[in-house]
Amino acid sequence: MARADLHTALVLDAEIHEASLVDPSLLDPVVRVDGGLPGVARPLVVVREYQGPQGVYVEEFSLRAPDGTELHHHGPARVELSGEMFHDRFETVVRGLPIDAPDDHRVVFTIDDEEVGGVPVFVEAGLGGDPRVAAEETFKKALAKGAVLWVTLPGPDGAERSQGVWFVESDGKVYVLTGPGEQRVAGLEHAERVQLTARSKDARSKVAAVPARVRTVSPDDPLFDTVGRAGLGRRLNLPDGDGALQRWKEQCTLVELTPQFRGADAGV
Repeated sequence: MARADLHTALVLDAEIHEASLVDPSLLDPVVRVDGGLPGVARPLVVVREYQGPQGVYVEEFSLRAPDGTELHHHGPARVELSGEMFHDRFETVVRGLPIDAPDDHRVVFTIDDEEVGGVPVFVEAGLGGDPRVAAEETFKKALAKGAVLWVTLPGPDGAERSQGVWFVESDGKVYVLTGPGEQRVAGLEHAERVQLTARSKDARSKVAAVPARVRTVSPDDPLFDTVGRAGLGRRLNLPDGDGALQRWKEQCTLVELTPQFRGADAGV
């Protein structure tokens, strides 16, 4: 009988998966639970690639707790492979997965009733049982370790677009400078709300994506000086050194982005 093999697989938070499609370095194979444990995982994606002779196979996979208890079963379902020269990729979204323990879970795959492999599932639980606290702490940690922040906002045609920017963080808010001679983030200052995706540079990059309110900071506002001076230390290869602050006031726009975390203050 022809055999199909599991080439690679991972299980990760659906939001992280979407962010990684914009920037592969954001990929982090973790399943996240808002609040404390026991709890319910946020929507997650089971990604796997099979390799084998061309044909139709019957696939199943099982998500299991650390003690081996089955928490979710997918299938049987038909999958069609293109041939041994190809890696055929499949993705399945799982919602409502109960998580009782922080230890590594596991997903096991079978093809035609034969086990072909499995991978661990890493769990990240929130802090203090408060989803807002969990989201805020994750975002702060990612900002502290990352030099680049991704801003997602609607384009002129209505389609969303994402752009990496350098930034300044102060008092829980993010400040982005846009304009001539600097990064240009078209339409940022006119948007009402954007999404921020932050990451660290750890081996397993922690990812946080949150909506944010938008406000421009006037060049006459003392805040512009405060944030601008902090930006002098973060902006690489400045051609005019400390003189850049005056240039920014004259030519650029400083945008304040206030994250809106889940919960009473999130407005979501």
